[in-house]
Amino acid sequence: MVKTSDNSRIEVWKGDYINNTDNRRHPEDAVDKVEIIQIEPGNATDDYIVEVKNKEDQSKTNDLIFATGKLSAMSIIVNRLKEECDNPNRDWYGTAVYSQIRDVLCDIEEEFKKEVDDAAGETVSK
Repeated sequence: MVKTSDNSRIEVWKGDYINNTDNRRHPEDAVDKVEIIQIEPGNATDDYIVEVKNKEDQSKTNDLIFATGKLSAMSIIVNRLKEECDNPNRDWYGTAVYSQIRDVLCDIEEEFKKEVDDAAGETVSK
C-alpha cells in the first residue's frame, strides 16, 4: 500500500476491529475522529492494511468560514463609511468629530480581524 496523503498513517487492523467502531483501542480511532482512506488485505487471515487520517474538527473550520464572511461584510461596510468620512466636501471633514469617527471605524475593523485570526489559530492548532 502506498500512502495517498502526507497527513495519514498506515496501520494493520483485524477485521473485527474495523467493523467494531464502538470499541477501538485508541480514542483517535473512534469512527467520528478518523477517516479510513483505503483498506487492502494483509498477509495473515483477517488482517488488513488500513490507511487512516484524523478528521478535522469541522466546527472550527465552520467558525473560521463564518468569521471570514463576517469580516468581509464588515470590511465592505467599514470601507464605505471610511470613504464617506474622508469626503473633503463634508462640513465636518478634518474636525474632531471626523477623527473620532475614523478611530471608531479603525477599532471595529481591528476587532473583526482579531476575531478571524483567533478562529484561524484555533483551526490550525486542531
